[in-house]
Amino acid sequence: MKKAVKSSLTLIVAFIMSLVSANTSFAAFIFQPDYHLAEPTNYNVASVSGTSLEDVLDTEAFVDYLIEQLKVVDCTHIIQGSSKLFGYIDISQFEIPYSDEMWSNLRSLIWYNSPELFRIYSMGCSTSSGKISLIAFAEYYTKEDYAVMLEEMYSSADKLLNGIKGNENLDDVEKALLLHDRLALLCEYDYDSYLAGNVPESSYNAYGVFVLNDAVCKGYALAYDYLLEQVDIKSDYCASDDLNHAWNIVYINDIPYHVDVTWDDPVWDVSGRVTHENFLRSTNGIIETGHKKSGETTIDYTSTPTDTTYDEYFWQNSETAFQLLNDKIYYFNRSDKNIYLLKSVNESEIEVVKNLPYKWSTGEYAVFLASFSKLICDGEYLYYNTPDTVMRYDPETQTDEVIFKPDLTVYGNYFWIYGLNIKNDKIICEIYSSPNFNSSVKANYTLTSELYKEIYVADEKSVIDKENNIIFSENDACQSVEEICKTAEDITYNVEPSSSFGEYSYLGTGTVVTLYKNEEKIAEYTIVIDGDLDGDSVCDALDISLAELSMNKNRTPSEIECYAANGMAIAEINIDSFQYVVNTALG
Repeated sequence: MKKAVKSSLTLIVAFIMSLVSANTSFAAFIFQPDYHLAEPTNYNVASVSGTSLEDVLDTEAFVDYLIEQLKVVDCTHIIQGSSKLFGYIDISQFEIPYSDEMWSNLRSLIWYNSPELFRIYSMGCSTSSGKISLIAFAEYYTKEDYAVMLEEMYSSADKLLNGIKGNENLDDVEKALLLHDRLALLCEYDYDSYLAGNVPESSYNAYGVFVLNDAVCKGYALAYDYLLEQVDIKSDYCASDDLNHAWNIVYINDIPYHVDVTWDDPVWDVSGRVTHENFLRSTNGIIETGHKKSGETTIDYTSTPTDTTYDEYFWQNSETAFQLLNDKIYYFNRSDKNIYLLKSVNESEIEVVKNLPYKWSTGEYAVFLASFSKLICDGEYLYYNTPDTVMRYDPETQTDEVIFKPDLTVYGNYFWIYGLNIKNDKIICEIYSSPNFNSSVKANYTLTSELYKEIYVADEKSVIDKENNIIFSENDACQSVEEICKTAEDITYNVEPSSSFGEYSYLGTGTVVTLYKNEEKIAEYTIVIDGDLDGDSVCDALDISLAELSMNKNRTPSEIECYAANGMAIAEINIDSFQYVVNTALG
């Protein structure tokens, strides 16, 4: 009888174990930390840096260890008294002595100074021999999602760091300034969710900033902290319960300053707009910009920044991003409408590069006194907008080129370009009848155009007509397309010759050049050789005969032949065109 009972118990235990292994909602065991669980507060009063941990802990190695653990640890355990599932990480090898202050600092390090650890929600700890041995945590994201999201975050952040990280020609002020501006250009304050009262968790972390490009102040602060960490600039998380707000304390030459990227990226977001009133301010300086309770001067955040060096600095006159191009920094001053080359941030040495004397009219007899040009960079050129056109500017040659001219007449009178940005090789133009945007404006008055910057003329004998997708060249009898045009390194192309004879192909009028990026077609251009109507790449007697027949209406020329005969997009060959071909053939 006992054997039967024992056998039955064995079957029951085996059945229960099969349920446990089949369904992770059954905890492998109940985990009970020695101390109470804690949940993060978004805008805690105290400044948190984790610096007191540095005496007993290599914080960088500790965070790296947690990152790797968070990629593999499941949350399948139940903590007694909680309905949530938790995972746990053994940290006994770091031998961190337990105290209430130490545990508080450790949580602060994880929640507020380690943007990569965004998987962790609430935390508890267990101790052994007076040292913290385990961390138990509830999760925002699964380990699988976290691993993918972390790589996406790294990839996006690396784009913002490009040209800045490791650049010994830039000092810390310049690095902090450029990263401040790039972050503001990339991200928009998640104002829709804020107004609706349903801000998602992603808007509170660095992933939301770098990948989703939507965030609230905590997300901005954590993302900026991550970028500064990558260029060896120390920063702390600073927050205020009174203001329901968070920003950064940034250390330049060990001197602390307030930096609030969120307030320098005001809502509603206008593409290309970045202000600088809250960059490297003293505590008194940041109070002047509104970091205080209404009608009061009392504050509930750290007041350690007292240096006033940058409180009234020149960059406060700029409402566009500072741009790095070929190790030179350029910016646009809205007051005097000049693009400047910044030679030295600390000494404020500047040089006028170009004046943008444009006016945005609000009616038949009214104009804005301020300028709404934005300054953008794609790593090769600067771009700016007039009221109705996007221009590309090359500081080396000091030349301008029209890159995009939207049809503004479809909107009505006095609609102009107020917002400009470049993302993923696309030009973004925000168009409205005033600079005051809202969600409706951003949804209904935003134009996006492909930025075909991947093809260039090879020499002064060629020009590109982007409106008609034509490459017009005086370079006749060419043997290869490289003699006429060139492409960026990451662009491949296919050439379809205008005609061929035996093994010889003619790269004359009618040759089609198709561009590809990552095997996806992005553009197509047709080559036109000056005076070459028959497509054999030279202008000779045969072309004169074809022009004469077309002029006398004895044949109908193609549009591309007309272009070759006129040197411009005119849809006929007349006496002037005929004479043009004759002169070209005669040299």
